[in-house]
Amino acid sequence: MRGNRERLAWTVLLASFGVFMALLIAVPAGTYLWIQRATLPPLMVLQAIEGTPLVRPLGDEVSRPVLDKHEQVEIKPGTTVTNQDNTQALLTISSPDGKETLGSVQIYPNTELQIAEARSPRYSASKGSHLINVTMTFGRVRLGLAQETGRRLDFSGRTPHTEFRLWQAGSYSMDVSGQQSEITVREGKATIDTPNGQLELEERQRGLVSVDQVPVGPLPPQRDLIADGRFHQPLGEVWQVRTDAADSSQPAGEAEIVQSGGREAVRMARSGLGHAETGIFQLLNHDLTDYQSLHLHVSARLDHQSLGVCGSVGSECPLMVRVTYEDSAGSTHQWVQGFYYWVDPAVPNPTLCETCPPPRQEHERHGQGIRFFYDSANLIEILAQNGNPPVRIGEIAVYASGHSYDVRVSEIELLVEE
Repeated sequence: MRGNRERLAWTVLLASFGVFMALLIAVPAGTYLWIQRATLPPLMVLQAIEGTPLVRPLGDEVSRPVLDKHEQVEIKPGTTVTNQDNTQALLTISSPDGKETLGSVQIYPNTELQIAEARSPRYSASKGSHLINVTMTFGRVRLGLAQETGRRLDFSGRTPHTEFRLWQAGSYSMDVSGQQSEITVREGKATIDTPNGQLELEERQRGLVSVDQVPVGPLPPQRDLIADGRFHQPLGEVWQVRTDAADSSQPAGEAEIVQSGGREAVRMARSGLGHAETGIFQLLNHDLTDYQSLHLHVSARLDHQSLGVCGSVGSECPLMVRVTYEDSAGSTHQWVQGFYYWVDPAVPNPTLCETCPPPRQEHERHGQGIRFFYDSANLIEILAQNGNPPVRIGEIAVYASGHSYDVRVSEIELLVEE
């Protein structure tokens, strides 16, 4: 009997020790796995730029219109965004706490995009990546993946013709029609996968995929006449700074490279009295012969302006882009596009530049403190309205004008195509 009790005691003791050791290993291991695998959806906010985007959450049959330009709609994984004619929207993707911008998606007219999957690590100790997967049915988008993030961002997706993956921070665009999908890498690296083959795309390359066809590429994209249009280099190397104040006793303002929304941007700011201009410029001196199209692309944010609209004659917008060009008769002209957010109800300032030479463009109004994007019509056709077509681009200038202002420009392109 005594021997049985001793064996039982040892059995209980060893079993208890075994359970203790199992718990000692399993609890930390389980906790570690939970920390590594637990996820939350990132913060995704949709902002209407023009028109009325339609938002349809997963499982809903009815889409909700985003009626107010100033409304920021938080969307969840599975949501579909649909833009109809004359509608543009901006989707900003941030870490779950909203402290870190991961990227942005510019959604153009006649586009349908679903955020099929989106998740981020729940805990800062996790070694996992942010994951975004989209499904693009038709239309056009531009994707900007942030340069500086605390962890990797895996961005992938599919169209009716292909699957794709974006491997690096940078700038990408996608155009999807019923016949083909076109993916352009402006900066970064991408992979196109189809049952018929794979295509690797590097910076400044483009790929085409049609139904049941081998991917075509790499092809050259539209040519950008502007160097360092995303401001990776210090000011003074590619872009030159130009400042001026009507009253020399007042500050002329400052232009500097800053981090904005996970990417570099040039900030132009001034606090003072009287007229001043603060900006940057770049000499291009590029011949336009044999080019069929010329398009300006800008991505920017307006944080402050002290003059309503663009001043008394429309020449003092908080952000302006000026293109200097020569026409076929040898004459030099300037074309100006302005952007603003504030209208002073007591002062009916004009919405175009009355002192600028024709063809005059209506200034564009956007929300305060919200990143927007602008894509011009074909400038070759617009500038030819003066009577003679443009034959050479001389200079491009990006500047803030007025009394007090604070603006940021994160992207500018001048794209030509033969």
